[in-house]
Amino acid sequence: MSGKIKVREYTVFNGNEGWEKDGKIFRLACAPIMAEAPNGDLICTWLTGSDHEPADDNCAVTIRSSDGGRTWRDIDFILPPADENGSAWILRNEDKLVALCARWPKADNYTVWHFFRMESNDNGKSWTGNTPFDLLSGEGKSASFGQLIRTSWGENIICGSTFTKREQMPTVGRERFAAARSEEEALAMPPRTDKERPIHKFGSHLHGVAAFKTDDTLSSFEYLGGVANRPSGLLEPTIIELKDEKLVMLIRAEWDGWLWRSESLDRGRTWSKAYRTDIPNPGTLPHMIRLPDGRIVLFHNAMGGETGRTYQVRERRCLSVWVSRDELESFYIKENIFEDGGYYSYPFGMVRSDGSLVMAYDFNRREIKFCELEIME
Repeated sequence: MSGKIKVREYTVFNGNEGWEKDGKIFRLACAPIMAEAPNGDLICTWLTGSDHEPADDNCAVTIRSSDGGRTWRDIDFILPPADENGSAWILRNEDKLVALCARWPKADNYTVWHFFRMESNDNGKSWTGNTPFDLLSGEGKSASFGQLIRTSWGENIICGSTFTKREQMPTVGRERFAAARSEEEALAMPPRTDKERPIHKFGSHLHGVAAFKTDDTLSSFEYLGGVANRPSGLLEPTIIELKDEKLVMLIRAEWDGWLWRSESLDRGRTWSKAYRTDIPNPGTLPHMIRLPDGRIVLFHNAMGGETGRTYQVRERRCLSVWVSRDELESFYIKENIFEDGGYYSYPFGMVRSDGSLVMAYDFNRREIKFCELEIME
């Protein structure tokens, strides 16, 4: 560790102790999302359940902090357990909070999503409304949402993953599938051998990434454009606007070992073919944000580098913060702020209204952690 980033860490939720509700103990801690409420409270939501995901009792909870993230209280469901699993992305919209919620059937393994919108006028203490919406329509097509940015030209752009059911499923093994450069190449490959691993949902559905537009009330949604040029999948992107108005997505690529990149020169309507970067990644979600001084921060797991390998969740052994001051041309800070002693997943960074940099992540799928970060130079 170079010591260029100062970290103060606090525990949001400890699933090792668990949270008991309606006679069940919830321990799962997965994929935190934060928002700052109109009154200054921090609201954090994450996917939970009794033990793991996907599972029949997966649902979403919220918790709040009124002291800048040092202590957290009032945990409760925002989406309780139901016939379909649930998650929520909470966003600030002027004097209210908006929750973009999703339900999905466990059997479809994150390839079919049903969305609805709720809002809160009391800083996240209660939620009203249940207005359905779609991100992507069409037979055999679905999408999930991710990060939202406000562009310099005044549009709200959301990046997300898309899922298109294939008419013909490749039968190749995982390692060779990961190296396929086109659908035709993947379909022409010989079936997998007994020594190769199956491709499961990445074979039944082509996974891609896309940009969507939403209005200022976060009520209407429009598909703009996307890319799906990697047969074994692109998913869970993060998005940033560069100073020349170019949009860039950095993208998780399953079984590759590196982040991939796609760019749009027309405000998200069309995207370049995604390509492999030199940023190592073990098949997990990255997150980018821009600081008030113009620098770009990338939160991710800086390990990987082996195409065709299946990286396990337990191999996310470092949590990295990289900083660029030349619009992603390079990173002058590459620091592992946590490493070894566990696994770190789904970092979510945010700049608060006072300009401070904070982050949340899940640790060992049992704890949600909150960090105050100070970049020393």
